[in-house]
Amino acid sequence: MPMYPTFAWKLATIQEALNFVKSSINKFIALQKMRVDRTHHSLIDKEAKEVLADITWTETLIAKHMMEMDIKSNEKFRDIIRSALEIYLRDTEEVRNRSGITTFDDRIQEIRRILSFDSLKDRNANLFEKYYKSLTRSSKGGKVEVFFSYSHEDRVMAGKIATILKGKGFEVFLAHEDMEVSKEWREQIFEHLKTCEVLVALLTPNFEKSVWANQETGYMHGKDGKVVPLIMKGIDIRRFGLLEALQGIPIDEDSLWNAAEQVVKTILETG
Repeated sequence: MPMYPTFAWKLATIQEALNFVKSSINKFIALQKMRVDRTHHSLIDKEAKEVLADITWTETLIAKHMMEMDIKSNEKFRDIIRSALEIYLRDTEEVRNRSGITTFDDRIQEIRRILSFDSLKDRNANLFEKYYKSLTRSSKGGKVEVFFSYSHEDRVMAGKIATILKGKGFEVFLAHEDMEVSKEWREQIFEHLKTCEVLVALLTPNFEKSVWANQETGYMHGKDGKVVPLIMKGIDIRRFGLLEALQGIPIDEDSLWNAAEQVVKTILETG
């Protein structure tokens, strides 16, 4: 039975998709092993080995340009390719939207063209769904909402960092910018604290003096939410109570972009 006569000349893009999925699986497995006791690692490794073996099998068939196989193998082959392309397309579209770089458009169109082939249209598209960690999508289906906790006196720096995070696709609540004058501000803060999945705290001497900022982080601890401390260089983290137990990210005016990148990494690793 013909294996891929309609998309044999698209193999470079398909290989890129398979490489992306392999990378996603390895990241997923590494994160899962960080979260459990070592006694469970062998079972996690077993799943990874089986899934990666299927991808290697697919790559071998592509490399050998095999044009004949039984029906069951043919269907499995096309399921793997369809699923890999779907994940690769989603990530490429997300990167394009975050970055605004239009050179991604050609690749997106190429992936869509391959997915439109009759040989792939009705195949399984969800084999690798759980291994893909979208940067901006939450477990609730919408964007990951980040609550930015800071002292009003540090609003300029907070605004700069929030702008970077928004540019990466996150939904960021920044009180002094996002507060609606027509509503009671304390109620809005409470509503966003209830719905947010991550709180980023800008720890400065001003933060330490802010009653509201300290209560915001306390609320997130209480609901077992994620708290990511940004620590102004020279600040003693021990002055911030429970936040001392968390791994903070050093920050100053010259390292805002790097700090924002570390926030993104922390969200992914603890998601």
